[in-house]
Amino acid sequence: MPFLSSVNPTTGEVFAQTEAHPEAEVERRLARAAEVLEAGKERVGRLMTQEMGKTLSSAIAEAEKSARGCRYHAENAERFLADEPVEAGAALSYRRYLPLGPVLAVMPWNFPFWQVFRFAAPAVMAGNVALLTPPASPCAPRRSRRSCGWPVFPTASSRRCWWGPTGWGDSSTTRGWRR
Repeated sequence: MPFLSSVNPTTGEVFAQTEAHPEAEVERRLARAAEVLEAGKERVGRLMTQEMGKTLSSAIAEAEKSARGCRYHAENAERFLADEPVEAGAALSYRRYLPLGPVLAVMPWNFPFWQVFRFAAPAVMAGNVALLTPPASPCAPRRSRRSCGWPVFPTASSRRCWWGPTGWGDSSTTRGWRR
């Protein structure tokens, strides 16, 4: 059974379906996102400088900070999501963190990398789908996400992006399944 389907609400046509990834795969892809960000920090730094007028040094620092955030959540996911014992007078009581499902972020795009990764990395680590309002300019998160190994997946709305346990999606850049 597919974990997520993209369906045309008018016709009911299914554009694409995908299965959920195991936790280890989500952690691997977050680590891969960190590698891609670090390897491409000069390129994406120049892109942010061109598109937003950031200084090159601050743009590169933003890519590096985003990479650290991805790596941090990849390395600590198991600890963050572990059951926590709770004293409740019962034989066994614990607190368990479960995914919420889709989580929407409407945010400014003055930090096109950090705004995405500070929200999406922990949300995805926890098993959620991160829904984002896309920037007016495509900038680097949209251009580089395929390099992380996340499949691109269309959505019903052309003004939403998502990133989840199954990958990134953005209907403004694709009309079909891609890796």
